[in-house]
Amino acid sequence: MSSDPIAIGTVRCPTCFAENPQGQSCWLCHSNIPANAERVPANSAPMPVPGITNPYAAPAMLEDSGQSTFPSIVLIVGLVVVLLALGTAAPGLAIMLAIVVAPALIRTAVVANRKRNAGEEISTMQKSGLFFASLAGVITACVAACAAFFIACSASCFGILAMESSGSSRAVQSIFPVAMFGSGALGLVAGFFVLRALWKRRK
Repeated sequence: MSSDPIAIGTVRCPTCFAENPQGQSCWLCHSNIPANAERVPANSAPMPVPGITNPYAAPAMLEDSGQSTFPSIVLIVGLVVVLLALGTAAPGLAIMLAIVVAPALIRTAVVANRKRNAGEEISTMQKSGLFFASLAGVITACVAACAAFFIACSASCFGILAMESSGSSRAVQSIFPVAMFGSGALGLVAGFFVLRALWKRRK
């Protein structure tokens, strides 16, 4: 025979396992408690009710993993404000700055997301360093593209002048647009390969 003292009139609900006075419906799930329901020993610990949580409990503190996006948002908003301010004063300069900044921002976001997916933490300072390194690569690529365009354009102009001095003015008119287009394409290709080489080295 069990030696545990029994709390007279205390039974356990077979549905939700809450303790209730005998002869009443369950206070938690409102189901009827049968007469042969399990009695609760007086010295037993309350059985935890499955699936029941405190709705008024304070939310758990989120672990700070250093991945806050607030500094990145501030940086992007600051750049947008600068571009808008330049757009009102010097639209051409704002367009050039946007062309230079946009690739650096895109690469910073891609590399940071790749490192985060690999489980590597990246701080705000590292993001800033990555952005400025990418920006330096874009500026270097732009300089290389301009240099390639200038060299190709100069060579084309010398060739066109030589043809014009020989009396081939009609041929010059048809070749000049092709030469300018080819010089621009060569500059873009040179800038692309320079930028690709720099960004691969800085990964």
